[in-house]
Amino acid sequence: MTIEYIRYRVSADRAAAFEDAYRRAVAHLAAAPEFRDVELSRCEEDPESYVIRLTWTSTRDHLEGFRKGPHFPPFFAEVREFVDDIEEMRHYAPVDIADPVPTLYEWAGSAEALTKLFDAFYRRVPDDEVLAPVFAGMHPHHAEHVAAWLGEVFGGPRAYSEHHGATRTWWPSTWAGASPSGSAGGGSSSCRTPPTSSACRTTPSSARRSPATWSGAPGWPSSSPRRAPRPTSTNPCRPGAGATSAPGRADPIRRWGCGRACGRP
Repeated sequence: MTIEYIRYRVSADRAAAFEDAYRRAVAHLAAAPEFRDVELSRCEEDPESYVIRLTWTSTRDHLEGFRKGPHFPPFFAEVREFVDDIEEMRHYAPVDIADPVPTLYEWAGSAEALTKLFDAFYRRVPDDEVLAPVFAGMHPHHAEHVAAWLGEVFGGPRAYSEHHGATRTWWPSTWAGASPSGSAGGGSSSCRTPPTSSACRTTPSSARRSPATWSGAPGWPSSSPRRAPRPTSTNPCRPGAGATSAPGRADPIRRWGCGRACGRP
């Protein structure tokens, strides 16, 4: 990991335009696999001084990957007019001076705990009247794939995107617009979320929603070999906010960190 610091001096009359430019540019950063996270700060004592902190997988990935990749041109187009305002732009290596904050992946217990969690959940699925038909064609290693995907989302190794195909994840087409109960007035499932105890909690009928928001996570992966895929995408800064995108467009897996859910921290 490397941290890039860019220091700007922006006059007060251009400050709002500068901040808006980076708000737009973040979407292009978040789509890049080399990107981890970003933070823009404005000096309290000297309001014309800004510092933007960008975290990349490595300096080489930034310069050889992002800078020469498809996401740099639209990113640069948003901030181009402020290039002359840059006072410093360099890469820094983190220095450990205290215990680092664990990732959500580490807090959750890493791969072993996530695999046990989803194994326990999917063992119950065939006995659930709501979920059984939805997962009737479930791949035998579906639980393993979901555990790898969530581990990556939580900041763990890129096991899902590197070993289980492209970064694009799919919803089964039969789920589109359907409620988890399969009807507008059906009962709720007893196993809607992975069990944290010996019994699944019941979800109130008033909480039923479409699967895209029901999971509470962007691009919930499907391993079903029998259902035609429906391409979906999400706003990188709003987990659970689904939107349709063109087939074949590969979106990066969004990584969640402590206090943030945008891009790939």
